Amino acid sequence: MKSIAVFGVAFAFCFGAQAQTPAVTPTKVRIHHVGVLSKGPLVPTNKEALASAQAYLDQVNREGGVAGRQIEMVLLDDQQEPTLADTLSREVVERDEVLAFFLPRTSPTNQMLLKNAAPVGIPIIAPQVGPNFMYAPDQRTFFTVRASYEAELVRAIDLQLKFDRKKFAFLTSNDSYGNPLLEAATKKLAPLGLTPIAEKVDNRAAELGPGLASFLDKKPDVIVLLCSAICASDFVKQYKQRGGVAQFITLSNNSSNSFVKGLGPAGRGVIVMQVMPLPTSRVVKLSKDYQALCAEAKLAPSYNGLVAYVGARVFVEALRRAGKNLNRETLKTALTSMTKFGLGDFVISYGPNDRSGSEFVEETIISREGIFLR
Repeated sequence: MKSIAVFGVAFAFCFGAQAQTPAVTPTKVRIHHVGVLSKGPLVPTNKEALASAQAYLDQVNREGGVAGRQIEMVLLDDQQEPTLADTLSREVVERDEVLAFFLPRTSPTNQMLLKNAAPVGIPIIAPQVGPNFMYAPDQRTFFTVRASYEAELVRAIDLQLKFDRKKFAFLTSNDSYGNPLLEAATKKLAPLGLTPIAEKVDNRAAELGPGLASFLDKKPDVIVLLCSAICASDFVKQYKQRGGVAQFITLSNNSSNSFVKGLGPAGRGVIVMQVMPLPTSRVVKLSKDYQALCAEAKLAPSYNGLVAYVGARVFVEALRRAGKNLNRETLKTALTSMTKFGLGDFVISYGPNDRSGSEFVEETIISREGIFLR
């Protein structure tokens, strides 16, 4: 196994068999993150999120931690490979080292974590993504802090239909993120007699040529980008360079500073769906609290970071409610008790039959200056 050890303490690479490291001791609690850290197009966005979460955990630790315990985040690098995510998560689960998984990054990674975590009752807290399998009514493993991708997609399509834009194209990653969303969009449009144009890409190393040729030839009104930030930004730039004029939309998985930077001047007018309030808002209390944390930690506020910040606050609140007797079951009981956990004007809500957390969705557009505007 190859992993990166405790965030903010050491970046130690570990190989081969390892002795068991308990997740909970009288002085420490360890939470495990599985995500892309060293290679792949999602490294910048994942690190952006982790930095915000770690900044909040550092703040809590400086104040004494929770119930006398310092919080450590253990990072496991899956290199955006689902098989490696499966191996990494299975090994730490088999060694009984995991209290919970935290902020996992991709839909395929979350599928692997679900397979290994659910049978032994390990909660998965604040995944950064929103595929539908996390929101199934009978699932009890994921505690999400954001609305689903499908909720974002439906709102995006409805908005374009109001503007009488009916010819939709989808650039879709050929995986558990993109394929279910393309299916949902097709079902959404079918009763209107509309059939979307679709091209599929490998999210890890996208070949954009076929999609560019198809969309430039068929001239859709709207292109929905259901792929990674690098894939999406490269496609927008190349499409516009070739004279394409369709309206671009992407979902919250690309609501990162690195995505906007990658777009450059071509980003103007791209619509990005959001599952958090504007992180630079001067009105929203959650955003102002997050800005204060970012100022202290010397981070640039971002939507991606705000999701992670909310996730970290939810996790810490659950630790406080669980108290000294901390284990998987008491942690899940504490999370389930958060029926209306207020973060100022943003509320996370769980319950015995509800793990969805939030239904907040809104749209933003990237300005000429590279700023998200509501």
